[in-house]
Amino acid sequence: MGDERQRAYRRVGETAKCPACGVPMDPAAYRCPRCLIYFCFKCRRRVQQRDPQFQCMNQQCKQYGKMLCNACIIEVPVMGDRSWEVLVEEGKTLQTVPGNVIAWAFFIILGIGLGTGLYFGLPWWGGLVGGAVLGGILAGWLSSLTEYKQPVYRTVTENVEVGRSKCCIACRQAVQHL
Repeated sequence: MGDERQRAYRRVGETAKCPACGVPMDPAAYRCPRCLIYFCFKCRRRVQQRDPQFQCMNQQCKQYGKMLCNACIIEVPVMGDRSWEVLVEEGKTLQTVPGNVIAWAFFIILGIGLGTGLYFGLPWWGGLVGGAVLGGILAGWLSSLTEYKQPVYRTVTENVEVGRSKCCIACRQAVQHL
């Protein structure tokens, strides 16, 4: 399409008579008193009951409250902000205790518990159970020392078309669907 030029808005056709039967009538009317048809205020095209019918809601417009057909309205884009998260930096594990260190610590505590139990005259299985409990507590504490860095996100906001609105062709303001 070429350049859109600003043109003066004007009504089409003979405005002082009915477009169907030709009877003289008020130029501001959009219904013939004789043949009882409805027609578009701007283009004077006949509007059936099943056709989409609109009227301008801008009180300063000449078409305010007048019937307009689907051809005499325009669709304008409705812009809005849409936001979404973009991953900037992934989360990662910074420091952790290696598994073999945890296993060696468990077995060392288990051995110390067994040796201490035998030294104090406990049965061998008592020292083994005590060492296993203390070794399990130590292993759980060592495995919880892992540090994790959370991922970093950045919010991106963009002005995009979120819908379309039907508007009056003369004033480019909203119309009401009848």
